[in-house]
Amino acid sequence: MAPPERTRVTGDAVIFRLPDSDPAITGVRLWQQLGLSAETVAFHRDSLGGWSLRLPRSAVAEVERLEYCYVVDAEDEQWRLDPTNPLCVPGPFGAKSVLELPGYRAPSWLGERDSACDGEFEALSCPDTPAGPVEGRVWSPRLSAPDRRLPLLVVHDGPEMAEYACLIDYVATMIGTGRVPPVRVALLSPGPRNQRYSASPDYADALADDVIPALRQRFPTSGRPIVAGASLGGLAALHAEWHRPGTFSAVFAQSGSFFTLRTDEQESGFEYFTEITNFVRSVHASRRPRTRARVVLTCGAAEENLSCNWLMASTMSRLGINGLAGLGGETLAVHPDLHTWTCWRDTFHPYLTDLLADLGEPSTEAPGAT
Repeated sequence: MAPPERTRVTGDAVIFRLPDSDPAITGVRLWQQLGLSAETVAFHRDSLGGWSLRLPRSAVAEVERLEYCYVVDAEDEQWRLDPTNPLCVPGPFGAKSVLELPGYRAPSWLGERDSACDGEFEALSCPDTPAGPVEGRVWSPRLSAPDRRLPLLVVHDGPEMAEYACLIDYVATMIGTGRVPPVRVALLSPGPRNQRYSASPDYADALADDVIPALRQRFPTSGRPIVAGASLGGLAALHAEWHRPGTFSAVFAQSGSFFTLRTDEQESGFEYFTEITNFVRSVHASRRPRTRARVVLTCGAAEENLSCNWLMASTMSRLGINGLAGLGGETLAVHPDLHTWTCWRDTFHPYLTDLLADLGEPSTEAPGAT
């Protein structure tokens, strides 16, 4: 049987194709995050003069979409999008091709963005904190009463979450369709990300003592904010509330890097691995909760971080820390994807929606109160 002329999904396989007969190409392999072996992702020359790879459907059974690209060996190594598949997603390290498998459905709110409320951005700068300058932008919905006190969502990797995970589109649509009350969003730039987000006490102190007070002073705010982040940003979100209890009302951590020596040996070369594992070990060793904040975790079903997220969810449950009402109080929601911006986008609703909706109407609490 002749190979397909394009990448496609069959009943029992996913067949990838690179229609390039350049004799200088000595090999092609599939870049993916499924942890497949080098032999499994190696392409072979096919009868059409190009390159093909057949993966059994079992290799992608845990996901409903796959981000990938081709690594082509020629005179030098080249990273290419799949020329037979027009679907791709942008990212901070370049675009990736996307294969949507049967069963995948994009969030319904993406089709409701024409109902999104209007909003505007203002710059935020906290130049003198224990962690150095913290910068960002604050999005506010346009309201008839601009001095109205609103709940606040503080987001790590904020600009990237807005650009690659459509965070502001999501919040504006949820407000516009009445699913959540009006809320402001502080998009914090990461700065020296690895250092700040790796359980840094200086960064947690900066949030509690400088960033949140500056936001309250500049923007009428009700109640304690929610803090959110993904990957290392999710770890930093939990650490900030654990280190300074009472700073936040809820923690929303997606694919959090809750590394342990047992589950994450592959990360042991990371420069702040010890700082992370020491903090995570202290959480697991806790006999009582250090916070009354709700903690909600999401994670991709096929990503490396799933094991350490299950462990953290178990500890949160043991400590009696509340999660999601829609999950029967459970803390962790698992989604059929990987460690991607789209996975994080696709789990905003209903899980972050649940936290935001629970804020209700802004309270009459005085600004600065905790």
